Amino acid sequence: MKTAMFLTILMLVFFTLVACTTMQPLEENLSKEEIFNSIEPGDEINLVTKTGNQHSITVSIVTEDIIIGGGKQFNIEDIGRIEIKKISAAGKAGMVATVGVAYYLMYFIISAIVLSGI
Repeated sequence: MKTAMFLTILMLVFFTLVACTTMQPLEENLSKEEIFNSIEPGDEINLVTKTGNQHSITVSIVTEDIIIGGGKQFNIEDIGRIEIKKISAAGKAGMVATVGVAYYLMYFIISAIVLSGI
């Protein structure tokens, strides 16, 4: 019974986390420096080049001139629109809660195994 309750809580936290993650567009006509300051390695972005090609990448490297990710390199001057996946404060709290619940579940499972003598 307790295990079912813990799994239910874990699922609720997971769905809360997913619901709090959104793609947020950067403002149009940002300078190269503003784009550079808005994007960090590890960010997931959707971008559309000025020629209309769409790409979804995880950023590996960002400089004032280029964005590299997904084995591709993009010149910032050639990008027409960028959206960045951002996690809200509630999403960050959900991540912390998920890690805490997962830790507690693992502790509970390992304790049960040790106590049962398996």
